Amino acid sequence: MTDATTNTTPVTDLTGLSRRFFVLAAPAVLAGCVTNTVSGDYGPRQEGSVSLPSMDMEGINPKWLRQEVAFTRGEAPGTVVVIPSEYHLYFV
Repeated sequence: MTDATTNTTPVTDLTGLSRRFFVLAAPAVLAGCVTNTVSGDYGPRQEGSVSLPSMDMEGINPKWLRQEVAFTRGEAPGTVVVIPSEYHLYFV
């Protein structure tokens, strides 16, 4: 099913995504899409009892790093929007 207003296909089946991957990747992905610089953004993090090591950014194309972008689809703040055809995840 395609949404005629945005021309994107909604994601309804996430069975190919393991729970373990989601639990491990979600904090890193949702840590904040706020800047385009590498220093400090992907360093070690401590949140409560969860500790994440720093990430090795060598060899990663800068276009895939988290960054702040204009997103005007109208979702409420705090919404996570995944657009598989663009290979992007937006945290509104």
